[in-house]
Amino acid sequence: MASSKRLSEVRQVISVDLRGLSDKPASGYTMHEHAQDILGLLDALALSQAELVGHSFGALLSLYLAYQHPQRIAKLVLLDAAARLHPQTCEMLVPTMSRLGKTPPALLPT
Repeated sequence: MASSKRLSEVRQVISVDLRGLSDKPASGYTMHEHAQDILGLLDALALSQAELVGHSFGALLSLYLAYQHPQRIAKLVLLDAAARLHPQTCEMLVPTMSRLGKTPPALLPT
């Protein structure tokens, strides 16, 4: 929380409680459904783009959003995305990374 407080001094910070953390709906746990929740939140807040900071599953969700909806994602900060990635992660990131003018060496296909 201390980092959110410091970041909020220079950016608008919104911490999202994804499905299944505090409430436990019976369904709606796919990556697509989580992404729709985030997009719905952005729409409700009238935000055309967002800078996403994702930790663990949130990092994977951020990658998914950047791939599926690159026009909505301005920047990504990914932390501890330790879960198994999609085998085509590098290819899926190319459009977003190209738009940002970046190609980290670790993401180059071998």
